Amino acid sequence: MSAMQRYFEQLIDDIRESAKNKEENVKFVAPTLLDVPEHLAHLPVIPARKACDWFRLSLEAFPAAEKWDDDYQLVYMCVILRTLFEHYDINVDLPNDLPFDMTYEYLLKAMNEYTTCEQDNSCNTIDFCHEDSQACPFEDYCTKEDTDYCDNWMIGQYWYGFDVLAEMEEERKAAKDSKNEDNKEA
Repeated sequence: MSAMQRYFEQLIDDIRESAKNKEENVKFVAPTLLDVPEHLAHLPVIPARKACDWFRLSLEAFPAAEKWDDDYQLVYMCVILRTLFEHYDINVDLPNDLPFDMTYEYLLKAMNEYTTCEQDNSCNTIDFCHEDSQACPFEDYCTKEDTDYCDNWMIGQYWYGFDVLAEMEEERKAAKDSKNEDNKEA
């Protein structure tokens, strides 16, 4: 097992631990004006924190997309991070055709964004495209007429990610079975 595979598995465990401890993680902060950006200071009732602070995950723990051993790790990381955001009732609006390396990059950027995390199951949204075709960071992937990327993600890439993972698992299993058969014949 490679060092990156071990690191990947540990990071997955940390993400699962964050999901398991959501209630505790949401309660752990007390609102202070020092932690709230100026443009949100008029909302002192609900503290705003970076998403990574709500999750109790260090953004520095996540390597760049190209550092992962293979596409499987990248796709899996996109799916589990997306699931974590949803578990905390935070939507990250991304186009459904966005390649996984860009999806991963924007999920990490979203972890660095300030948001609230309410215990009443209210949804918060982190949005990188503000319907300005000149400044859209998603370039050709942006469907400017369809601004509800969250719904697109749910029926698009989120489920597509699971499909890709299933296909990759089948390929890995077939390769392993083939290798085992070759070893038996030798």
